[in-house]
Amino acid sequence: MTSSKYTVTTATDAERSAWDAVVSDSPHATPFHLWHWLQVEAAWSGAELYPLIVSVGTTIAAICPVFIVRRWSVPFGFSPAPGSPALYLGPVIPGYETLKQEKRESRYIAVQEAVDRFLFDRMRCRFVRILTPPGLSDARPLRWAGYDVDPYYTYRLDLSGGEAAAWQGFDRQARVSINRALREGVTVSEGGYDRYEEIVHTVRERLLLQGTVRVAPEGYYRDLYAAFGSGMIRVFSAEFNGE
Repeated sequence: MTSSKYTVTTATDAERSAWDAVVSDSPHATPFHLWHWLQVEAAWSGAELYPLIVSVGTTIAAICPVFIVRRWSVPFGFSPAPGSPALYLGPVIPGYETLKQEKRESRYIAVQEAVDRFLFDRMRCRFVRILTPPGLSDARPLRWAGYDVDPYYTYRLDLSGGEAAAWQGFDRQARVSINRALREGVTVSEGGYDRYEEIVHTVRERLLLQGTVRVAPEGYYRDLYAAFGSGMIRVFSAEFNGE
């Protein structure tokens, strides 16, 4: 399939179920891609959300949420929004992990070309920044499209194998430290919204003291908890001697 067969539309609220189905079925998608999370981002970022659906005929080839910010009437594209606490966004390509290498590359290239046509040709963006999720690690389609690529590095721990496998995934020193903490009386418990609010307040205060340029307001986190607090956002804390 050539990239000219790929069309781009902006998803509506009526398509949120189909959107979230793509997110839930794609291993490289993140919670930041979920429809309600994007709505909270749009409400607090001051940017205009464009939840793009890239299709071939009636088949969804990818989704890619982008935020447009206008400065002096000049549009700039971001995924995620500038100043957002979201770590990643960018495209989600259904079935990406199951495709053979050649097909995986051609699909990603065509999707990126379609997204770029929307951003640069239709929206006339002068600048675009995309932070792709860790599971979408091939940066070549972005480099070939003319982007400057700046790799970020992080640690990934596969939780799909269950608790025992996750425990073995820690290095020996981490396991020793955890066992020592348990012997010395450190306890871990799950809390509700009050504890969530304490954590948000503490983290925001620390970021402000560090001079972080953009710190999301507490209302942003309240809205996230209202949207996802029924099980998706779980708050755990470790206590020692009542602290």
